[in-house]
Amino acid sequence: MYQAERKLAYLEYTTEDKTNAKNTFAATEKFERDAGKDLCEMSTEELVGILLSFKAKTTIRQKRTIITNYINWCRALGYCKVNWLDYKLYPNEKIFAAIDESQERYYLTPEKYEEYYQKILAANDGVYNASIFVALYEGIAGNYYINLTHLTTADIDPKTRTVRLYEGNTRTVSERLIKLLLETSQIRTLQNKSQPSHLTESLYPDSVWYSTKAMAPESMWRRFRDRLKMMKEIVGDDRLTASTVTSSGFFNYVCSSAVRDGLDIKADLLDTSTKVDKRVAGRVPSEYKYKKYIEEFGSNMSFAYFKYSFSAFAKYL
Repeated sequence: MYQAERKLAYLEYTTEDKTNAKNTFAATEKFERDAGKDLCEMSTEELVGILLSFKAKTTIRQKRTIITNYINWCRALGYCKVNWLDYKLYPNEKIFAAIDESQERYYLTPEKYEEYYQKILAANDGVYNASIFVALYEGIAGNYYINLTHLTTADIDPKTRTVRLYEGNTRTVSERLIKLLLETSQIRTLQNKSQPSHLTESLYPDSVWYSTKAMAPESMWRRFRDRLKMMKEIVGDDRLTASTVTSSGFFNYVCSSAVRDGLDIKADLLDTSTKVDKRVAGRVPSEYKYKKYIEEFGSNMSFAYFKYSFSAFAKYL
């Protein structure tokens, strides 16, 4: 068990099935060691990744109860401030939706991404739509497109290829995306399918995105969602979703960066051994080898969760 003394103290305290709890901690140990964190220190994303590894929904329910109770105990003792697996913050329905998504996970190879990009760019409103597509692929759109909604030209620095995001961080992006965003900020007419629409409203004087009528920030995501529906028709792919584009871009970025730097990420993704990496001379644990690339994409995901989420894509490398 990771943090064995702490978990043994919890096993003494709890009134639940101790054998089941002990088996749960044995199963989570590898994830904890890979991340270098106890369960109570992990983010929602990392904790959900662990739960998804149990596959069956009945097992996930059971393991979630054990882990949630453990983190609540840790919180009461001051080991953490928040239980990110609390049911109010993350209901079971979200986890089960994540299961369904992971089972139906669809992947855009770099070649397929480029093919779709060129088709979108060549169609009506090509620059406007392509800027959304590329922003999703490079991971800057944000939840419900919040970063695109609030993006202004002042947030874009062509010299450094950086974009300051509404969520608070600054990301380095491609020259392609910089160019598309700046061109989009000048668009005042869209062709659509039937007749042109004139864009006269914006959230800020220097917004990148203009619309036909004033819209509240929280409802802007519908405009981007509708644009993605148009892109599905353009490329002829009903499986294209915002999460598909972003997760594919994330995987492709981390892998291409790792390969560029001489790392065998395919071998690490396909490694099914349960042996935990040890910090010995000349050997770098997988968690630390890929941390830089994952963070560059704007994620705090552990490599253990990255591996669980994307190992099925390794065959494309």
